[in-house]
Amino acid sequence: MANIRLYTITALLVFLLGVAYSNIYDEILPEPVVSGEDANVRFITTSDPEGYLPPEPDNDNEENDEEPPQVFIYDDISEALEEANAGDFLWFMEGEYTINLEITTPLFLMGGFPDDGRELEDYSLDDRQWWHNRVIIEPEGEGSVVTLDSQAAEGLILFDGFEVRGGSGTLAGGGVNNLGAAVMNCFIHDSSSDYVGGGVHNHLGYVLNSVIFDNYAEHYGGGIYNNEGYIQNCTVVRNESKYGSGIYQFAYEPEEGEEPEVQGIGQIVNTVSWYNDWSVGADEGGHWSDIHNYHGDVLYSCFRRIEGSEESIDQDPRLSNPHIEGPEPSPVEGFTLQSDSPLIDAGSTTAENYISLPYDITGRTRITGE
Repeated sequence: MANIRLYTITALLVFLLGVAYSNIYDEILPEPVVSGEDANVRFITTSDPEGYLPPEPDNDNEENDEEPPQVFIYDDISEALEEANAGDFLWFMEGEYTINLEITTPLFLMGGFPDDGRELEDYSLDDRQWWHNRVIIEPEGEGSVVTLDSQAAEGLILFDGFEVRGGSGTLAGGGVNNLGAAVMNCFIHDSSSDYVGGGVHNHLGYVLNSVIFDNYAEHYGGGIYNNEGYIQNCTVVRNESKYGSGIYQFAYEPEEGEEPEVQGIGQIVNTVSWYNDWSVGADEGGHWSDIHNYHGDVLYSCFRRIEGSEESIDQDPRLSNPHIEGPEPSPVEGFTLQSDSPLIDAGSTTAENYISLPYDITGRTRITGE
């Protein structure tokens, strides 16, 4: 097993901020090894895993008497989690998975791999296309579809390249309850919570390069409830809540001279929050419906009523098809910018805490204009 150095969650996330996205896999993650005695990749498939396993040695044939290389492949996520070691990769092949997923070990979960029957030894990170090889996670019962607890894990959990839908019956994070982890390249939709964060509850964590749509929270943050966390390059549309239908952001503001026990970032950068419900409850006709900001920072973003937000835009973002309905076709199709969008070249790559994200949610090279 590769030698993995585990950091505290605070140190890891601070380190993440200082590393360009193009180097995250090189600088933060270990080298993925798919076979052999040092294998640290566990493949998960909805197909028959036996079809991927190498043949057993033929002891009667001298030319084929070597032991097959060790590989790990499962059609049961729970079994994979039980056998995984801290710092392992879980690579999900395209398909629909039904589970309420709870991660409390430092693991790197990555979706978007094709289920095409090739030899497992031939897979690499270059094969990922999360926008095309959809890995869909739906809940088995009530509660958050995905819970990521990096604080309990005392190390980084990465959740990268998934589509999450259908969560309900929880107080926080119907789709994803993110406690200090990094959520990237995800589509999170059609989920609800009884209190905060219909799509995502983000506490001291990161939500990057993701689309959050068609979610509902009873009170705060229909799309995302951002509690001392960091949001960048996300699209948050068609969500509903009483306060902050798109995003409700809370950041602790200590009294003068007070040192808070926990202090996160509380920041939204280069994010679109639009087409969120303007008529639900106390927001009275849309006041702060796209982003309701309580003490945090909103920078270089697009939402209605942008008072107090540095360099933000309150114009229609001109998404390609923001009213697309249903899970089919892929949600990728509706939330890219049209060529006449006022947001093209309008973001920042120099904002405080900025993480370089050279690719958009469709895998295309991001145009920054800088």
